[in-house]
Amino acid sequence: MPVQQITFLTQIKKDAFSDAESSRNVKAISEKHRSFEPQIDYSEPLSFARFGSAELYYQGAFDRIKDFYPYDGSDAEYNEFYNKSLDIEKYIFNNLYPRTNGYVNFSSSSISLKGGPHTISSDETKGLFKDPESSQRETANIYDEDIYTTAGLPTDYGEGTRESNLKCDFQKGVTVEFWLKNDVLDTNTKQALFHLTNSSGGDEFTLFLSGTSGSPFFTTLSSSNVARFGNERIGNTPDTSSIQQWNHYAVSFKNTGSETSTKFYVNGVLDQTTVFAGAFNPLTQAETIAHIASGSHDQGHLFFSGSMDEFRFWKTERTAQDIGRNWFGQVRGGSNTDISNTTLGVYYKFNEGITGLTGSDSVVLDYSGRISNGTFNGYTVTSRNTGSAIVLYLQVLPLASTLIRLSTALTQPCLALEPTW
Repeated sequence: MPVQQITFLTQIKKDAFSDAESSRNVKAISEKHRSFEPQIDYSEPLSFARFGSAELYYQGAFDRIKDFYPYDGSDAEYNEFYNKSLDIEKYIFNNLYPRTNGYVNFSSSSISLKGGPHTISSDETKGLFKDPESSQRETANIYDEDIYTTAGLPTDYGEGTRESNLKCDFQKGVTVEFWLKNDVLDTNTKQALFHLTNSSGGDEFTLFLSGTSGSPFFTTLSSSNVARFGNERIGNTPDTSSIQQWNHYAVSFKNTGSETSTKFYVNGVLDQTTVFAGAFNPLTQAETIAHIASGSHDQGHLFFSGSMDEFRFWKTERTAQDIGRNWFGQVRGGSNTDISNTTLGVYYKFNEGITGLTGSDSVVLDYSGRISNGTFNGYTVTSRNTGSAIVLYLQVLPLASTLIRLSTALTQPCLALEPTW
């Protein structure tokens, strides 16, 4: 078959299953719907444990979920895990396995993270990542500069990467999104929301709030020690009052010819498009680091004071459809193992719960599939909350609850196996 025809058919397959994540996920969902569920009450041991120990059945179910549940996987991986589960494991998973919501509070504190690739520090974590070619993976990030060719696909099949999780290639674009609620913002202060740089400090990308009239959102970007733009206001509708309530914000950057287009979204709706003169080269990937809620001392950034939920860093420009469909729920990961979601760089849900042990609670799990876990610097007993930004948002807007739930049901063909929030 000619190469052009193969490429054409591959693209048709990609487009046909894009709303469902992948053809692999469609197969898993189809299998799930065709499966037979026996009418057995697994809460009553006498109804199923006719031979052997009911306690061992329960313990085995909990152990399998704990050890193999793909918490940071793709939707296909979630559904395949569910399909392979025994009926009692499905019951435990759906009804008894502990789950929690969560968001984080910042006050003279921040989260630091690395772009990678970097090694896995936990021996237990290494053991969970079995590879057919080795007994353990020694890195949290598979490094591959051409993932589509490796997968036997055309080079231009997509825009995903398995390089740095904080890669900023403005030809493909960059998107940062999060739920945010700010405390009272003092006039003319700069509170950093997200700050990305490298070990040499030559490249810097920052989002911050400033207590002035108009939109309080600003951005700066420097490349190779050259300021491309600084202290540029973004957004139309937000003000210092509106950011004191939970709302979702997303901002994307992408080169368009010799200019850079910046798009700002509020609660899934495009709020402003701004065009800056000049296009940007990719920022240096080596030893990229980032901070959430703190920025550059040289630029006068203070710690962010407020709350945040559902932080996502994307290595591409997310479209209005992407943001509009997913601002109100979770997305899937699996970017190390499933090629479908490799544009997702870092994803913090903050849903780990609270153990009461600072050493555990100060670790922020990454749900992108690349184990770019963050470190909560300045963690205190008030830094985590088991509430949900989305639930709290709906409590303020009860009518929006019904409308958004209906909209989400109509546009999301793949249902999560865990609570949406």
